[in-house]
Amino acid sequence: MHSPRDKNVIGPSFKVETTDRGHAVHVVVSGEIDIKTAPELEAAIADRVSDHLVIDVNDVDFIDSTGLRALVVAKTRTGENGGSLVIVAPDGSAVLRTIRLAGMAADFHVVAHPDEVTAPE
Repeated sequence: MHSPRDKNVIGPSFKVETTDRGHAVHVVVSGEIDIKTAPELEAAIADRVSDHLVIDVNDVDFIDSTGLRALVVAKTRTGENGGSLVIVAPDGSAVLRTIRLAGMAADFHVVAHPDEVTAPE
């Protein structure tokens, strides 16, 4: 069981916080998502795959293929378990640029601002 707000920090450049907001679990990530930190992101959301997840990557400066993999795994697992995934990534953000470069833009539901996230149906 998670407390209303869980925080995990790896080094000075990565932080992930999870908050249960009733209709969805919000995961706010900052810093760099790479081979060192992607497993921590996966661990933070691993037991939330039946929930509706909102992953806010607005403050992510860098994401590599292992970070993209973590997002793909989150999307796949939430979908398999009746949940959904929304990524908050404003236009021009490192994560959205990388998702587009990888040809994966159509694979994710992306919104520019947390206020655009609606309650799941």
